[in-house]
Amino acid sequence: MGIFDFLRKNKQEPVTEGDKILDGAESAEILIPEHARPESKTQAEILPSKKKDKTASFKVFGVYDIGTEIMVSGMVDSGVLKKRMKTKINDKDAVLSDIKIGSDSVQELLTKEEGKIFLKGKNLYTLKQDDVLEFK
Repeated sequence: MGIFDFLRKNKQEPVTEGDKILDGAESAEILIPEHARPESKTQAEILPSKKKDKTASFKVFGVYDIGTEIMVSGMVDSGVLKKRMKTKINDKDAVLSDIKIGSDSVQELLTKEEGKIFLKGKNLYTLKQDDVLEFK
């Protein structure tokens, strides 16, 4: 028996409140009272939500008519811009047919990314610089 064995807690005593935390050795037991425990989070609070906002906004820097489509250069203000998203320009429907960064076609543009989008629709010539397009 060691010198400090009389200071150790008796192993047969029941733990009435809290959890035991062993700090590397059996002799260093710490009890955490119920009121001092951190709140446990449910799995829904820990995991990211599967439901995401399906809208995106795009700020227009330039508009170019290329025949059957209109090419719009700009930057995504919020959300994620993907192909086949729809927008309204002066109550006319337009569909996003392609997205490019530089000369490479990409699947999506993220928030604060600059790129060019190609819109299909009728009478889209009213689009101008500094307009903001809302996509769904």
